[in-house]
This record gives sequence, C-alpha cells and structure tokens, in this order.
Amino acid sequence: MLYKAIIGDNTVLVRVNGIGTENIIDREKEILYMSELYESGKLAPKTYCTFENGSIYDYKEGESLQPQEMPIHAVKIAQEMAKFHKANVEPANGDRSPSLFKDYIRKWLVEGIVDSTVSNAVLARKIPFEGEQKTKFEKIDLDKLSREIDELEERVKDEKVVFCHDDLLSLNIIYDKNTDSISFIDYEYCGYNYQAFDIGNHFCEYAGFELNIDAYPNEQQQKKFISAYLAEYNQSKPSEQEIEIMYQKVDTFAQLSNIFWSVWAIQQAHFSEIEFDYLEYCIKRLDWYRSQANASKNKST
Repeated sequence: MLYKAIIGDNTVLVRVNGIGTENIIDREKEILYMSELYESGKLAPKTYCTFENGSIYDYKEGESLQPQEMPIHAVKIAQEMAKFHKANVEPANGDRSPSLFKDYIRKWLVEGIVDSTVSNAVLARKIPFEGEQKTKFEKIDLDKLSREIDELEERVKDEKVVFCHDDLLSLNIIYDKNTDSISFIDYEYCGYNYQAFDIGNHFCEYAGFELNIDAYPNEQQQKKFISAYLAEYNQSKPSEQEIEIMYQKVDTFAQLSNIFWSVWAIQQAHFSEIEFDYLEYCIKRLDWYRSQANASKNKST
C-alpha cells in the first residue's frame, strides 16, 4: 500500500510492504540501494526512514505508464536506463557478480526460500499445492526447466554486468509531463546483473500482465531503443555492428526474462495473498520462452 502525505512544503510516500514479500525480497538491500542511487545522481528518491514493514521516501511527480505508452517514450527510457547502469553503487558485501541465477532463479527453483512463518526453506518442487493449483503445477516440468536454465547460464556467463533495475514494467516507469522526463521507481529487484537482461526484460514488459505477445517490440523498435541506450551509455553514436551485437544478446536475455518470472510466479503462488493466478502466468511465460527459443534456433540455422 502506498500513501501520499503532504507535510508543509514536502510530499512523501509512505509505503507498507505486502504481506509475505519479505520472503522474496531482501528489504535491507533494497533500502541500501535506494540510498546509494540517490547519492549517485538522484536516480532514486531520498529515503527518510524505515519501519518494520515499510519506508518513507520522497514522492516523484508524474504518472506511471501503461504498456502501450512505453514505445512512445522508448528513447527517454533507454537513456534513463543507461544512466542507471552507470550508477556508482557499492553492494554491502562487495559482491558485483550477477544476481540473476544465484540470488533469484536458482534460489527460487532449487535452494528454496525461507518462510518466515515456519523458519525453513520452501522448495519449489515440494510446495503443497492443492486442487486446481496442483493440477496446473504438475504441468510444469521442473527437471526440463532446470536443464534449460543450465544451458542458458553457460551461454551468458561471460556477458557484461552492470547495476540493473531488473523490473522495468510500465508501472515502474514514471513520466512527468511538466518536465517531459522519465524516472524509475520500485527497487525491489535492483542489483548487479547482466546488462542485456535489463533491456530484454523491459522489452518483455511491452506485453503487460495479460501477456499480449503481439505487443513485443519488433526488430526496428528494439534497435531504435538499443541505439539510444548505447549512445547514452558510451557517450558516442553506436555503429550498426554495435547495435546488432546488443540486439542479439538482448534476444537471449529476453528468453531468460520469461524463465525468471515463471520461476518467481511459482513462489508467489505459495506466498502471495494477492488474487492472481500465478501458476497460469508461470505456464504462459514458459510457453513464451520456448517459442522465443525455437525462433532463435530457426534464425541461426
């Protein structure tokens, strides 16, 4: 829950985190990164305080985008993402290795998440789903998925790592019409990760929660975004070859985005109290991933 509070000349947001989200999200790390992003060019709002299940921080003017609005603001989003990726953020433990597999995919799928209510790890394959949820869960071949994850991890292990947002869906992108500017909010999944993952993940979000795959950006739209991103990131106009190389990398990481959120959805189906069919969402994202993988193979042959 978010509450807007006006105190004199200041406007702040009071945020109360969702029940059970501490099982998925490292809240201490989130607040640390928000503070460092603020110090590194005000890329996040100033945080004033935290409490047991929430925090209070500056309010950002503007409106969240809708998925169909993201192509309209693609260049500005790309430029803001590039600034984000160059942020000077020091992790608490000094670890700048990519979080995608070790902190998320493998943790959610293999190692299990510690349930704060029972103090032990909840393994994805041993979640006690019942009824319709059990039927849907049994459709998900976790052994096959694990093998696919192994293959993708090996393929991307040497790719460039930067500080990423990792959750740039439309609702986390704010447009201020008064300044014609873009800013990002919600830093729950921020951390050091693969550069091309943030871009590929953002492209997948063109489809929205309804997974309207037809809205996924075409090659021309992707390369326009990538060109604007590289120009800002490198402070020079990119060559066609540079754009093409990043375009190919983003294709692979868009596939990983679908795996990322499908595995996330399995845990959410267990922990979340939100009325949403997470397992159906998981199945649809896995289907999308496999259609992407097949399309990539056909391109290469």
